[in-house]
Amino acid sequence: MKHVLIRFATVLALTLPMLATVSPADAAHSTFGTGDVFVSVSGGKVQWRHSDGELNATLDTGLGGFTTGMAFDAAGKLYVTNFGANAISVFDTDGTLHGVFASDFDSSPESIDFDTTGHAYVGQADGTHEVWRFNSAGSLLDSFAPAVENRGTDWIDLAPDGCTLFYTSEGVNVKRFDVCTKEQLAYFNAEALPGTNAFALRLLPDGRVLVADSESIVRLDADGMQTDTYDATIEETPLNNWFALALDPDGTSFWAADRATADVVRFDLDTGDVLDSFNTGTAPETVFGLIVNEHPAADLSIAKTLGPAIVDAGGTLSIDLEVTNAGPNPAENVVVTDDLSGFKDSTPAEHPVFESATYCEVNGEGCTGGGSFDGTIEVGSLDVGTRTFRIEAQVSDAVRGGRLGPFANDASASSTTFDPTTPNEDSENFEVNTVPNPPTGFQVVDGNGNIIVLWSEPTTDGGLPIDTYLVRYSPISMPLDVTTIEFPTPTPCVNSTESFCETVFLANGDYDVTIQAHNAIGPSDVDEDTTEIANPSADAQAQIVPAATAASLSTCKTAKPANPVCVLYKIPTGDGGVFSVFDNLPEGAFCGVGPDCAGPGVLNTLPLGYDDPFHPITLIITWDVTAHDNGLDSEVWFDADADGPNPPKLLNEFPCGPKGATTTNDPCLKKMNILGSKTNPGANGDLQVQINFTSDGVATDPKTYVR
Repeated sequence: MKHVLIRFATVLALTLPMLATVSPADAAHSTFGTGDVFVSVSGGKVQWRHSDGELNATLDTGLGGFTTGMAFDAAGKLYVTNFGANAISVFDTDGTLHGVFASDFDSSPESIDFDTTGHAYVGQADGTHEVWRFNSAGSLLDSFAPAVENRGTDWIDLAPDGCTLFYTSEGVNVKRFDVCTKEQLAYFNAEALPGTNAFALRLLPDGRVLVADSESIVRLDADGMQTDTYDATIEETPLNNWFALALDPDGTSFWAADRATADVVRFDLDTGDVLDSFNTGTAPETVFGLIVNEHPAADLSIAKTLGPAIVDAGGTLSIDLEVTNAGPNPAENVVVTDDLSGFKDSTPAEHPVFESATYCEVNGEGCTGGGSFDGTIEVGSLDVGTRTFRIEAQVSDAVRGGRLGPFANDASASSTTFDPTTPNEDSENFEVNTVPNPPTGFQVVDGNGNIIVLWSEPTTDGGLPIDTYLVRYSPISMPLDVTTIEFPTPTPCVNSTESFCETVFLANGDYDVTIQAHNAIGPSDVDEDTTEIANPSADAQAQIVPAATAASLSTCKTAKPANPVCVLYKIPTGDGGVFSVFDNLPEGAFCGVGPDCAGPGVLNTLPLGYDDPFHPITLIITWDVTAHDNGLDSEVWFDADADGPNPPKLLNEFPCGPKGATTTNDPCLKKMNILGSKTNPGANGDLQVQINFTSDGVATDPKTYVR
């Protein structure tokens, strides 16, 4: 028994033209969504509507004429048959015209369908009436010649078996053809359809078939028996020219279009009730195609905020990953990834930059949930909107070798729901501040009761300024007895290949000496290039190390028998300093005129003062008061027996001039018989003088020149 469902609905039809604009409420609907309705109308156009029938935009093939059947490929692109232009146009998922898929049809391509391999089948109403098969690039692969009735292979629908092609030919039958064997099959319908002409048809998942049969829409069961009929009346006008059909993805309803009135109606599949309707606003005889998007689509994107852009070794890198679903559908099985685990430091041996990481979700309650981060976050279902996840990554404090990076930290979001705008990626750079590289050019020169340490800057400061250099020494016999001296502003060298020169006073003996550069993260590593063995001794030749600015050396007066040699050292303008004067003075450097001088600057014989207490050598030292800040007092340490047991002495006498004098009357120290009486001519004896600057008796860090 045939069960007929006929529902007549009186619906207020919209007769005013509907403009191809996007309403403010739906302005964000920029990609094809599940349930969106597409209607082929005149002028080469297709109306893109929301699931409630509201117009979203109008697509234009640019080819003019009637547009008819449509289909979506697996990527969600829309293929439109241009009946009069003999071509098929393709639109991207955002409605942008992609171009022409195929053209030069025999005549009047009216319908299109895809198989599971991505091949397209096109039915032609006129010409040879053949069905053509194309690959995904639009190249013709094959042609088929099914039997026809009143016209051609107007409307086709390929069965799930990939072989059985259902089609109508503007007659009274649902015809079938096997595209695998190219054999004509029996009619699907058990008896002739009731309408004048059969047009669009759609296969239901359960094997039943819907047919737009002019005066009504007919449903056939899986055996081809007519079971239901659907119809509607709009404003008391019966719709008698049903032409186009489309199944709704809800599985319980379908859409049908009347070509004569341009009305589109949504029916309940089981009851036949009219659920929705709209009019395209185009002229009569303009609606010849209809499809509803069955592809769920979710437009994912991800935005990364990373901070700090430069993170310290041992610190924490914070990464906020803002994952947005712009819809129109929920995104399922969303996974967020970040490539933190791939970053490596190769010094001293390869190890991860990050030693651990956790994540949580940022919400109104702070940052909750989550746990250990292993490179991925399983988000699950993501509704339309935004969720933010925060990764806290602990940077290993073992990173070495200078600033690491910049690293390009990549993050991405993926979903099993179709996404029209992949890939969903974002990347931000970060760097890791590390300890500096070791200083370069490290040398130790032995002296008598002192060593001179020379070095240059490290090849990299680790990304932060060097705040000090650390010189450490320990007796070889007592390696745990370590003394550390800091040089935050080391003395520049002159006439040396290295950058810095410092004198370190220590008892004669054997020492291990190291040097490290230090920044806010910590000290550089100690290696074989920053370790030396020092052997200061009484036999060591005293060294004279140039300072940043040469001191003024001259004879202070004409040599006289009572004072055959007078030496003047004037400390240059700038910081105060440490310097040493030795008895093995350069030959002739201080001689003026007199019986012991062959001429200015030439010393013939050892001056009498070296072994005659009645004719002592006089040393006069002056220094510029501008060498220190704003009235700081000068402090002079004096050691006339550097190679003997007597310790240095603090002198606060300035017999040559007053304290705090101006640059025209500088502080001065004058010492007579500085070496005492030497019984062995030419025996080593030296004088060491250190000038520090103090404020209120509190010693400042020495800022030194070395002599």
